[in-house]
Parts: sequence; structure tokens; C-alpha cells
Amino acid sequence: MPGPVSTHPVDRAGPLAAPMPAARKSGHPLAPIIPLAAVIYLCGRRVQGIGLVILATVGTQLPFPRLIDTLERLARRHGLHIVAQTCADPVAGRTIEQHRLIPPERFAALASQARLIVGHAGIGTIFTGTRAAKPIIVIPRRAALGEHRSDHQLATAAALEDYPGIYVAWNEAALERLIMTPGLAPARLAPSTARQALVSEVAAFVRCPEPALD
Repeated sequence: MPGPVSTHPVDRAGPLAAPMPAARKSGHPLAPIIPLAAVIYLCGRRVQGIGLVILATVGTQLPFPRLIDTLERLARRHGLHIVAQTCADPVAGRTIEQHRLIPPERFAALASQARLIVGHAGIGTIFTGTRAAKPIIVIPRRAALGEHRSDHQLATAAALEDYPGIYVAWNEAALERLIMTPGLAPARLAPSTARQALVSEVAAFVRCPEPALD
């Protein structure tokens, strides 16, 4: 007794079925591009915002090699797009986009486009992130490592740790964990009274004159 007749178009096509169109048989010009685009899209979906820029800054006064070297490793490991103000000459062969200094207009544009901002624990970095309403990850410089003249950034980071949208990475492992955490809340701070209150609070915490905004 004959089995059920298939209704699938491939099964119904016998040996004399019409040949595939030439474009499909030989390969459409866009055929290699479409799967590649799908792979990029799916990889990007795996880590939220992977295709969006991360803006990194070490301020405008001193290089911060530990931060920049860590970001370079993370960019290679996770395929991150990082634009960094380094206060140093660019290093050849690096994945991250390096700039000794970024002009203010360009910096503001990058901040508005970034998915998050990473930097040293400088007040200027904090206000950059709050103005752009972006999550801010700060990693404080340490005097023992020759990264600054004092440990005031450790005190600044401790004072800022409870502010919404400001995340402190006390070490490189914490920095990686925070960068790869999806959906970090943005930092928000009113531009006038709250700004001055934050500066005064940090200054009081570190028991020094009000810090420079960098």
C-alpha cells in the first residue's frame, strides 16, 4: 500500500523538477553578507550594547596606564569598541581608539553617544557622565602604584560610591564585571546646586580644599 503523499514542495519535486534559478545556484552577491550581518547582530545581542562606544578618560593631567592597559585587554577579549582619552602618545597595534586629548566638542558628542563612561575617580569625569546621563564606572588611582601624588581618589571614590549611576571598580576584575553588566543605571545630577553639593561633600570627605574638576 503506498504511503501518504508528501505535500512539501521539495518532496514533490521529482527528478525533472525545474532547476534552481541561476542566482541561487551560483550564489547571490549579497548571500555572504547576510549571514555575516546576522552573526554580528546576534553576537551584539549577547552582551547589551557591545556595538556601542565606551568612552574612557583619564582626565587631562596625568596618564593612567593601568586603566588603559586593562581596557585594551577587555576590548580584545570581548570585542568592545572603546574610545579613550589617554594623556599619552598612542601605542601602535592597540584595539582601542587612543587620543592624547579629545577636543571638548568631540568629547561631549562621544559622551552623548556612549553606552557608558569609564574613567579615573576625578570630579570632571563624574560631571561628564552626569551631564550626559550615562552610567559612570570609576577606578581610583593609587599613590602606591605611582599613579598620583596622593590617595585622594580613593577617598573620592568612597564618597561617590552611593550615588545612583556611579559605580566604583576597586580593581581590574571589578572593572570587567561592571563593564559587562547590562542595563547599568545612568548617573543623574542637577547641574547647579546638586553639583556644588557633590563637590563640597567630596571635599569634606577627603578633608582638603575643594578639588579641581578633573
